[in-house]
Amino acid sequence: MSFSSLVQDLSIHDSNNPRRRPPLGGAPSVSTVDDRASHISRAMSYASTAATSVSISGDISSQLHGGYHHPLARAWQADRQLTKSMLIYPIFISDIEDDETLIPSLPGQCRRGINKIVPFLETLVRKGLKSVMLFGVPLQPGTKDALGTSADDPKGPVILAIRLLRQRFPQLFICVDVCLCEYTSHGHCGILRDDGSLNNQLRAPTASRRLT
Repeated sequence: MSFSSLVQDLSIHDSNNPRRRPPLGGAPSVSTVDDRASHISRAMSYASTAATSVSISGDISSQLHGGYHHPLARAWQADRQLTKSMLIYPIFISDIEDDETLIPSLPGQCRRGINKIVPFLETLVRKGLKSVMLFGVPLQPGTKDALGTSADDPKGPVILAIRLLRQRFPQLFICVDVCLCEYTSHGHCGILRDDGSLNNQLRAPTASRRLT
């Protein structure tokens, strides 16, 4: 798409917005001039990301309210485009500090200990990585039980990684997997009742503690 087409596309999009209609008759108002400048500015922004953007047809019909608290999350929902800043890199963190083991089922991915994640991420962050998702992989004997209590251990791999990444990469958007399956001895995603069904009322407090 050419630069002029981008400006035209933005103009048509905004002309359908009743809040931005120009006044009837007379010279253009200051706000109309500002709108034109805004079209050009936004088009230049779109053009600068053209190499890593994929057009998505149709308008976004809804937005997630939970995605407003961080600038990156707001940007994900702002426009009809897909850029590399929207991608989330998965990080599998074990409780063995110097671990760096290939995961056979995920070609090119490794399980890494706390001492290995910063050197690995430095290159990716320099290349433009904006977000990661942390998955805990406890391997030490005795770390799993029926309640998944090690999931919110302050010395557990995920919580230690959050603290480290916030310190080393303050602008990095950090997501966390709060599923208990890696921390329970039975391998299910929550705490079980006596009949083997999931007890979500007991699972929710554990998840909330991990997030705080």
